[in-house]
Amino acid sequence: MSALAHWQAQYAQRSGGAEPAWLQELRDVAWSGFSARGLPGRRDEDWKYTRLSALERFAPKAPLALTDLPVIAPTDGALLVFAGGRLVPQWSRLPAAPGVEVSNLAAALAADGDALRSRLRLEDPERPFAALNQALFEDGLWLRLAPGARLAEPLHVVHVGGWRSHPRTCAC
Repeated sequence: MSALAHWQAQYAQRSGGAEPAWLQELRDVAWSGFSARGLPGRRDEDWKYTRLSALERFAPKAPLALTDLPVIAPTDGALLVFAGGRLVPQWSRLPAAPGVEVSNLAAALAADGDALRSRLRLEDPERPFAALNQALFEDGLWLRLAPGARLAEPLHVVHVGGWRSHPRTCAC
């Protein structure tokens, strides 16, 4: 299965899920834009020196098991580890500071999806990989700081697990 066929299958599986209607509408617009345009090619100015034809022939492998991925993590500050685009709580250290809310995006959407509506917009539907990410993301980082709140230590975000994930990072 090529990457394009894999993404089509992923999108077909996502459709009709238990997410807010506005988010499914954003996904539909993004997928329509991506599928109409396809991968960028050498005629696209931003991609004229980058050959993406290998993506069309690349066959995705089965997802890695969490035990397959050693993580070398910083020892200072908070740490959020995403494997295959999903937060792995047992590998993460969430920040504990007043006015700081950190969670995975899937949980934030399930708890109060309307609060994220203004953050999950598609900035430029002409950018094919941005549209693909908008159509297929499943999880990511949700970071919200109350007015005047600060993180007292660094926040490290580590993504492991390959090209098949489409994580999002939302901060406000």
